Amino acid sequence: MKLTNELQVAALLGRNNMSDRDIVECYKLLEIIDFDEFIFIIEQSKIWPSVYSNIHQYFRPSIPERVYEYLKKKYQNNVKKCSDQFRLLSIIEHKLENNGVSYGCFKGSYLALKLYGDLAKRYSNDIDIIVCEKDLERVDELLRELGFECDVFSSFSNEMLKMYFKSQKDLIYKNDKVVLELHIRLSVEKSRLSEHCSKWFIEENSPSNISVLEFIYLCWHSSRSLNFRLKWLVDIVEYIEVLEKSTSNVFDSIIKKSKELNVFGHISSCLYLSSMIFGHFIPDEIKRHVESKPALLKVINDSVEALIYRRDITSPRFMIKIAFCRIALSHGIYRKASMLVRLLFYPNVSDIIRMKEVSYRLPSILYIARPLLLLKRIVANK
Repeated sequence: MKLTNELQVAALLGRNNMSDRDIVECYKLLEIIDFDEFIFIIEQSKIWPSVYSNIHQYFRPSIPERVYEYLKKKYQNNVKKCSDQFRLLSIIEHKLENNGVSYGCFKGSYLALKLYGDLAKRYSNDIDIIVCEKDLERVDELLRELGFECDVFSSFSNEMLKMYFKSQKDLIYKNDKVVLELHIRLSVEKSRLSEHCSKWFIEENSPSNISVLEFIYLCWHSSRSLNFRLKWLVDIVEYIEVLEKSTSNVFDSIIKKSKELNVFGHISSCLYLSSMIFGHFIPDEIKRHVESKPALLKVINDSVEALIYRRDITSPRFMIKIAFCRIALSHGIYRKASMLVRLLFYPNVSDIIRMKEVSYRLPSILYIARPLLLLKRIVANK
């Protein structure tokens, strides 16, 4: 699928630092784009902060007043949101450390500082923290002391929680200002990537520390959701530039490590797509791998469609595409089959809540009911 002018200019303006070539190309595109489509792409891609910063610095006269004012307001709101998140993150970190809890913070503020050097130049909807599963009850107590609430943890029985964590990897906590995702692992299924990256986030991550391992996690996270947010791809191309300054033969390291973690398909499709959009180098091995796999080419085509067109990420049609994507990217027949079984038979949180009374008395019945509940949602949304 061909990239639209609106997507291309959004990608250029989403960068942390624009090159002279980027600026010239952007001036040309700004003369011919549909600004309503441009705003839509920015809105669903969550890249208002860097777009506003670049427009304010280079392109103010080329932008309609209504677009400029819209972006300015979004940027100002993000400054406040980032300030609230960073302040609360500092309090949470202090609380966990004082109580001897091992944890790791990732994405969000940490990624904004290491890639953009400015909290306000990257939008983040929530705080992401990972802890060991054995510490979950203690962390829940500490977060409640700070004013956070989690409906699932407080209302689900132990059996329901066990079922919940077979199809989910985190809990959502909220207070009056901030949303926090508390992870016990990085992927729903047990995997080498989750094991290795979780360990690195807990033991080594900081706002200044970079790693091929973190880069691979970002590619995996983006690709398994059809790369539907341009923000994720901007992070990836920014991370490549940071890695290239500190790591020799960076793509050799990425390819080797991704194969060790059984996520070469995820990394190949993600880098192939980001190269299409941003024009950065990718090795021939990645090109050959993607172009020899029709399923990967379909994932990339669906990703471009998701970036350009309006879509409801909770709709059955989009979820079917996500399911195909995750099966296609899984390594080996066993993992593909395991992913299919998980998608078809493992109840999600809405299934558990919908059949809450049954969940209390006979949790295993939900595995049988899951395909019927899934079919009902698909039919209801046709």
